[in-house]
Amino acid sequence: MAKDYARNARQARKKIEKNQQRKWTAAFVLIIILLASLIYTRILHHRELKQKHLKQHATKTKIIKKTQPSFDFYQILPKMTVQIDKSETTQLKQKVPSKKIYYIQVAAFKRHKDADKLKATLLLQGYNVKIKTDKSKNSTWQRVLTGPYANFAKAKLAKQKLAQNHFRGLILAIGLK
Repeated sequence: MAKDYARNARQARKKIEKNQQRKWTAAFVLIIILLASLIYTRILHHRELKQKHLKQHATKTKIIKKTQPSFDFYQILPKMTVQIDKSETTQLKQKVPSKKIYYIQVAAFKRHKDADKLKATLLLQGYNVKIKTDKSKNSTWQRVLTGPYANFAKAKLAKQKLAQNHFRGLILAIGLK
């Protein structure tokens, strides 16, 4: 009787392929399990750190609340009344001069978007900037202002600094009463 050696060789190859496939599948499953366990431990560690931080923060706030002094003038002052002579108040009004605050208008735009871009540029250069919207009958202008400055000399110095950065400005004085 004749033996079929080709058939045995095919069956042997199939067994080897199945074994290799099982090995790769097992390795893949082990890698997935390993990754899942690493992720799980990191999540647990993160939660523990968060809880520790919350506990520390809670104890700090308790300490702060305990150390805050209590003031009794909140109860005393509403019950008090003070009599002031009218002559004293008129003297005080006369002594207080009207102050002026100075701003530098760097530009005026029709669109708020343009004014906002310039504001961002000036903020990055360290200026205190705000946008003031002025409405007239025909149009609306977005004015980009730096300041406030306490006196004219400080405003002039800031204007010179703006000029060094290639910005022209106009000093505006706003009076307070």
